[in-house]
Amino acid sequence: MTRQQAARSPATGEAAFAASRVADAARSAELEELAAWLAHQMNQPLGAIAAFAQAGSRMLAGPNPSIEQAAALFREIARLALDAGEDVSRIRARHTVEVAPANRYRIADLIDAIEPPLRRIAARYHGRLEIDVGPELPEIRVDAPRIQYVVMSLVRSGFAAADPRLVTPHVRVETRADADAVVTSVFDDGAHPAAADHDAFDPSLETAAPPLGLSLAASRSIVEAHCGTIGFEKLHGGGRTWFRLPAAEP
Repeated sequence: MTRQQAARSPATGEAAFAASRVADAARSAELEELAAWLAHQMNQPLGAIAAFAQAGSRMLAGPNPSIEQAAALFREIARLALDAGEDVSRIRARHTVEVAPANRYRIADLIDAIEPPLRRIAARYHGRLEIDVGPELPEIRVDAPRIQYVVMSLVRSGFAAADPRLVTPHVRVETRADADAVVTSVFDDGAHPAAADHDAFDPSLETAAPPLGLSLAASRSIVEAHCGTIGFEKLHGGGRTWFRLPAAEP
């Protein structure tokens, strides 16, 4: 390596790290905007439903209940609730995972292509990343960027779950063949709550455990859209998050 190349390498690394920080900030900003928009969309019908319900209750509680007026209010409550439900369905349909036309890939190639950002994730958590790709794995037919997103999300989640007492958290990515499928596992040495087995992939708005609940929920949607399965299991001294994708047909 020349002196000029040696001088340029740290700058390149710093630029890549800055780009990853910008990408993280962009994702956070997008989620904040989505949360604000959802709150705005839902607050109006929910506020009207609460007001009409209170008014209807008062109409029925007096000595001369206004049954017809109360019935009209309850019909309006039902209409507002149905409209809100349709809004939620439209939002879900707009953001439902759609798998792009899939090509055949080796999981080793997909992981190799994202190894640099995976290493940056490990560095951000001052951790150690190990990648163990099994031999002679069958090809899979997938939307490559989405599956790479899943791997990155699981690795990031593994480091985020690390026991704070650990000086150097360790995450290991392992791929193995399993019958007519490829299983990718992410092992971590985190301290997982007892409920993690059940709600690891459910987005949580009230707790930070399991970490990065939104990305894990998105990962589940992506894997299931590929006719795969995803899961989590607690292990002694850590946890294993895995996803299984069917092998491509010959």
